Amino acid sequence: MAINNKDPKIKKNIAALLTAFGMTVLMGILILAVGVNALFFNTPSIAQAAGQPGQAASADQNTTQQLQDLITQYQSREGQYKSELKQATESLNQANQKLQQYQQLTQALIDAGVIQVTSDGQVMIGRGE
Repeated sequence: MAINNKDPKIKKNIAALLTAFGMTVLMGILILAVGVNALFFNTPSIAQAAGQPGQAASADQNTTQQLQDLITQYQSREGQYKSELKQATESLNQANQKLQQYQQLTQALIDAGVIQVTSDGQVMIGRGE
């Protein structure tokens, strides 16, 4: 049996699956970058540390809140992407099941002698005599 027709819907599902996976990875990298930035590169200046402790603490609290808000936003997006990825996976599984059913039907028709598939992929109805 030489059935090599790819369903465009399957290609779209695979593309959507890869895109969702890529976006999830990208969001993870961005969250990691924000965390590393906050951990290692967000040190107060000498003026803040020495002369203005109240303002420095307030600025740190604002920055911390902004970063927490950003992390919450990224986590929300990641949840959306995971949901889309799950839906795309389910669609792909359904398409694969349908493809398997079509292949089984085609094979049953070949076995019953209703159709013949030639070596170049042409389908002939009947015995072709």
